[in-house]
Amino acid sequence: MKVKRIVKFNIKKSHIDYKYIKTQLIESKEIYNFANYILRQLYFKNSNKHKYSLEFINEYPSLKDLFLKYIEENKQFSSLFYKIICEFSKLKQYSINLRATIPKRFPFFTFCKLYE
Repeated sequence: MKVKRIVKFNIKKSHIDYKYIKTQLIESKEIYNFANYILRQLYFKNSNKHKYSLEFINEYPSLKDLFLKYIEENKQFSSLFYKIICEFSKLKQYSINLRATIPKRFPFFTFCKLYE
């Protein structure tokens, strides 16, 4: 059995807050994907069957100390994990708001549907 999770929001483009809602949906998807990435990397770290890499710690220098504490704690969901996600969402260089245009050659998520 395959399960496909789809979240659909029907908002008219003429709605007053359309751009704001669209931006929030895209950024929330990015934060969700980042959280899954961290959990997946730590799962592979704790698994004896898989090779793992902790290179993601060096990708975000401002979060390095929090990552190291989180790895030592060795718990999946904690207040420290929540703090890492909150700090990541505050990083302006990774925010969707800074992008002028999204390149058309890369797939991107809009309202949780994949377009290319």
